[in-house]
Amino acid sequence: MTRISDDTAMITFADNNYRVGNKDITTYEITDKFEFDAIVEKFDSFIAKCSNYEGTSVTIVQYLGVDTIDGIDYFLTWHTLAESEQGISCNYPQIIQHSLDYNFRQL
Repeated sequence: MTRISDDTAMITFADNNYRVGNKDITTYEITDKFEFDAIVEKFDSFIAKCSNYEGTSVTIVQYLGVDTIDGIDYFLTWHTLAESEQGISCNYPQIIQHSLDYNFRQL
């Protein structure tokens, strides 16, 4: 994340070999290779990742701005798990890009 102003930041999204599991089993992983930048404003929300291959469980992240503690700037975010009965397509980076255009504030 790069701070642009008090309420705006640029986030670089990338695959970074994201994997959930242990040495013997993979329960979920992002296999698409991608990297892109997006500008977010305070309280913007987006789907950061699917939590299963069916797309019935996703993680939604909300950007809360920057807070300075003892002279050090910290980017603040909040995240929650969301579930969908029908599931969504977990194609990257499209899932992140398209969710940036959705107004989650209405939920």
